[in-house]
Parts: sequence; structure tokens; C-alpha cells
Amino acid sequence: MHGLWGAQFAGRAGIVAALALVGWSAPAFMTLAAPLAVLLALRWRRTPDRDAARAHLVDLLSNRTEAALALIEGPKAVPPARIHHQLDQTREPDETVIRIGARVAILKEQPGADAALARRACVWQASLTAPGGCARIGVVRVHPQLWPEDHITRAEAALLRAGGSQDESLVLDLDRPMPTVAGPKRKPKATFHRFARPIIRASDRGLHMVEPICGLPPNATAKDRQRLVLDQIDAGAAIVAGLGQPEVGVAIRLDPDLSRDPDLPRALSFALDTAELPASRLTLHVSGDTPMHAIEALERTGCRICVAAIDTKLIGPHDIWLPGELTLGIARDAGRHDLVSDIVARANIRGIEVLAVDLSDAADADILSGMGCDTLSGGAVASIMEERALVNLSTAPRRASHAG
Repeated sequence: MHGLWGAQFAGRAGIVAALALVGWSAPAFMTLAAPLAVLLALRWRRTPDRDAARAHLVDLLSNRTEAALALIEGPKAVPPARIHHQLDQTREPDETVIRIGARVAILKEQPGADAALARRACVWQASLTAPGGCARIGVVRVHPQLWPEDHITRAEAALLRAGGSQDESLVLDLDRPMPTVAGPKRKPKATFHRFARPIIRASDRGLHMVEPICGLPPNATAKDRQRLVLDQIDAGAAIVAGLGQPEVGVAIRLDPDLSRDPDLPRALSFALDTAELPASRLTLHVSGDTPMHAIEALERTGCRICVAAIDTKLIGPHDIWLPGELTLGIARDAGRHDLVSDIVARANIRGIEVLAVDLSDAADADILSGMGCDTLSGGAVASIMEERALVNLSTAPRRASHAG
């Protein structure tokens, strides 16, 4: 009823505006009624359900001491109602799922809820994907010193910082607000030891390496990024130790700027010793434009080096990895198919191992396997997994590759 009343006034306002264009002068009360009707119409176009849901979330956030909040915005191709239903069906007992317009809020209440919700967010990040992209997620820690609205604002800010690719679609803003004290402040580490991205052998689809999933704080500095790599080594060592299979290695993608840091090799050696992980079981993925002197410095630590290759010119003495944007759609793009086929063929001639990452299409994965690509990773072959699932994957019966 209210929506119809507002729409009627909006329609009359449009008539008044049209008559004004042709020179008709309206009485004063009608001149005032026109903008008033427009405002009323816009007000009733808002969804009261969304406002009520937000108010409900504010109430839930009040006086929470051990909780965390996630805001999720799904791909444009997926209706918000479907995402809300999926998350509500898979929620845990201490989680509250609320749809707020086009976004879904999840409040988790338990000791250590921030790390627990971040682990859950890694799973949602991998599962809430569609041809049009992946879900964007922002996770924040709830702290009693802040107003409930501040938590929502922080979660929205984290969500807006999330990018469109799967590697950038999750932003963890877990820094706890600290009182002003003398001395340096230390940020808590955001390491989640029990989750990793599996890297699968194309020959038998067995587990070859694990790539630990760790959180990077917003506005990360160079030291933060170095700390992240050291945390990933700790996490990877814990995972492969739990698997009990010495042939499974650990893979880490290095930030292009960090790979040039002259202090990184020394830090890597220290982290490997601390984690008791043999250097030969760690593979560092670097960008194709990394200087040779930086690669050689990293190689002297005993780690394996894998260099990104987007064309045949970048094939050198090291193993190579193919970015997801290069291999996406090779099943349908003949030119892209020929380029990737040429890269893989030349690498195979040189005896260089080839890894294809971020595969989202099973057809692309099958073609790469048939080309002779040695290892594969991404949602098309195995989504982000818990350590328990990795154990199941590593002990599963082997099956023949699609290449036959």
C-alpha cells in the first residue's frame, strides 16, 4: 500500500516536471509537492527488510567479546538468495547467517572465532564461484571496545578491498584494536595451518605438493609479506608432517617485489631450519621478470625454483608454472591452445617440469594433462582443503590420467 502511494506521488511529480519544461508554472504547493513526492518514492523503493536485517546484526554484535564477522558478496551471476540459502544450509551451530540486501553477513561466536571464520572463509572462497567470477569476502574480528556499526563498516571496507580473482577475493582484517601503550606494537599472525591448495600430479591425480593458505593483513608492508612467507613455511611443514609422506612437498608463490629482497634468502634458511623442513621439499614460484641474480640467490638456499612462463621466451633452466589467465579457455580458444601447447612441448623437450595453476575448468585441465603438463592446481582438480581431506586425497586409489 505504501509503495503504491509513493509511486503515485512520484508519477505526479514527473508530470509536474514535464509541464515545467514547456513553460507551465505550477502553484507553490504543487512545486513543493513534487520533490517531496520524489523523496517519498525513493524512500519506499528502499527495502525495509534490509534495514531490519542490518539492525538485527547490530543487536547481535553488541557486547560480543569472542566473535568474528564476515561479509560475503557473491558473483553477479549468482542470485544473493541462493548464496544465502547455501551458507545457511552449511552453517555451524555457533554461526548466524543474515542476508542484508545483496550481501550475506555471518557472525561466528566462539573462542578463536577470528581464525575459525577465516578458515571457513577460505572454503567459501573456493566454493562460491561462477563463470562471472568468485565471491568477495571481508572478515573482521569483533572487539568490545568498538561500536557494532564500526564492525560492519570495517567488514564492508575489507570487502571493498577484495579483488575479482580468486587469489585476491578474500581480505582478512584481523588486527585487534590495541590501547595506546609505550613500546612497539606487534600484529598477530594470521596463519591457518590446516588449510592448503593441493597441487596434483597429472599422471595419476595423486597429491604432489601443498600450497598453504595464509592471511595477509591489509596495507601489508614488505616485512609483512616476508613474515607471510615464513608463516607459510611453518604451515606447510605442519601439514606435510601430518601427512607422513616424504614425497609431498610445499609450494609458495612469492610476491614479485619480495623475490628481489636481498634479505629473503637468509630468512628462508632460518625458517626452514626452525620448521625442520628440508629445503629440497620447498618450491618457490616466482614471476617471469624476476632477475637472474635474485633467482640464483634463492636457489642457493637449496629450494627448488619454478618460474612463471607466458611465452616460449621465458623457458630457461628452471621448472615453469603457467598462470591461470594464460590457460583459461584453451578448450575454446585455438590461438591460446597453440601457444600453451608450444610452451609445454618445449619444456618437455628440455626435461623441465610444468605446473598449471588456478584451473577453474575441467576441460582445460584435461587438455593440459594431455599436452604433457606434469602437475595441476585449482578448483577444477581440487579445491582448498583441510588437512584431513588432504590425507584422504593422498591415500586415495590412483586412477589413470585422461591422456591415457
